[in-house]
Amino acid sequence: MKAANKKANIVIVLLIELFGILIIIESFKLEIGTINNPGAGFFPFFLAMAMCSLCFPVLINSIKESDALYEKIAQKSGEGPFWKVVVTLGLMMVYAVFLDTLGSLITFFLLMVGLFWIGNPHRWRFVLGMSALVAILANLLFITILKVPFPPGIWR
Repeated sequence: MKAANKKANIVIVLLIELFGILIIIESFKLEIGTINNPGAGFFPFFLAMAMCSLCFPVLINSIKESDALYEKIAQKSGEGPFWKVVVTLGLMMVYAVFLDTLGSLITFFLLMVGLFWIGNPHRWRFVLGMSALVAILANLLFITILKVPFPPGIWR
């Protein structure tokens, strides 16, 4: 199990690096443009560069780390985090389904409630307060400042 986890980490990081390199190559086929006049390939290029840059240290650490460290992590983690992944994916699906109906503010608030609850299930005041703050700030950023046309939902 220990060596398998180490090999799995290395393979996953290498696949992410390969995917990033493919995105970089494909973004050159589009116009990259400049920072003042970005083309269609501008954001994919720089996001893929960031992805590759951030994965490289993870790859180096995965190669250097000992098998004993992976055994220690496996013993501490157990089987607990799997339900969090399932709940997060479910929350994302619910967000996508109800975005048009309820609107971006309400669905993003509900998504944040679910995500913050996964991390802090016993602190409801924190969960509700941070969810409201993040939803309001996200709406201000995307709708007001960046002028992204999100669906208004019931606020029409």
